[in-house]
Amino acid sequence: MDDRLKSHAKNFDKLDWEKMPEGKGVHGYAETIVAETSTLHNVLKRYLSPIVVEMIMDGVFASYISRLTDEYNKIETTSLKVKETMLADAMHITEKLSQLQGVRKMDQGLIQAVQAREVVTSTPTPEKTKNGTQKLSEDVLFDAAEEKNDKKEEQKENV
Repeated sequence: MDDRLKSHAKNFDKLDWEKMPEGKGVHGYAETIVAETSTLHNVLKRYLSPIVVEMIMDGVFASYISRLTDEYNKIETTSLKVKETMLADAMHITEKLSQLQGVRKMDQGLIQAVQAREVVTSTPTPEKTKNGTQKLSEDVLFDAAEEKNDKKEEQKENV
């Protein structure tokens, strides 16, 4: 299952995290992870004892939480929409896999990891003015420091 998860993660950079996918509202990888894990669970419970199935599925869930948290952390959360989309995927995976019969519910770790992410906004670095002060914004209409310097230069010219 780790190889399958790795192959899904390779495509994360190609996903549009800014918009919620049509239909079920989650990315295809989330639906596929649930389907593949459900298939694994059904095969295991057909041939193994319930205790062994539970132990294996606990390991699979722990691996998913760890790996997906790492992969989600690689994605730059530039807006609240990116975080919401990631959270929808994490909730889908956690809720659907928690419904599997005969195993413990999947830990909320994946959801908590996404919820803990901060939205990173890029802030432009302030520019320096002629006198070395920082220009705070392009919308500044009047800079008193610059006017002072202009008046000093005028006075020097008049002398």
